[in-house]
This record gives sequence, C-alpha cells and structure tokens, in this order.
Amino acid sequence: GEDKYLNQIIDKFDIVAITDHNRVNFACRLASRAIKNSKICILPGMELNIRLAPPLDELKLHILVIFPENKKESEIEKVFPSGFPIDQY
Repeated sequence: GEDKYLNQIIDKFDIVAITDHNRVNFACRLASRAIKNSKICILPGMELNIRLAPPLDELKLHILVIFPENKKESEIEKVFPSGFPIDQY
C-alpha cells in the first residue's frame, strides 16, 4: 500500500506529515520511499495520548510529534523512555 498511497498524494502536496496514534512504522516507510522522489517531502510523526500522573490523572494530553524525513523508526522509539505513560485510548 505505500506506493499506492504515495502516488495519490505526490502531485497534490509538497510536504506532508503522516501521523498515527502511538506508532510510526507506516509513516517511516512512506518517508523512506518519498526520499527517492524529489517531488514530495514526507515527515513521519506520531499522535500521543498521554494521561498525567495523580493528582492530574483525569487530564489527557494529545500531543503531535513530527520528525525529520530521514528519521528511522528505531531512532524515534529511543526518544521516549521506557515506561513513558502512553494512554491507549
């Protein structure tokens, strides 16, 4: 699906941030394919839902993080420490 998706957006946009909830693998694959094509720049990103610690645990934050086009999935995973409080919902 990456090539089909890329072909749908390549002539419509110059730069695109691809994000998904709490994961970045699809975005990194698309960004890697787009690097070979000078018509579009795809930036991988993630949408993080974070629930704070008590006494603020009723609050949720939705954070959008965007990385450079050549950032690898393994590098992005290292940005967040183990045990980082990602809320699944």
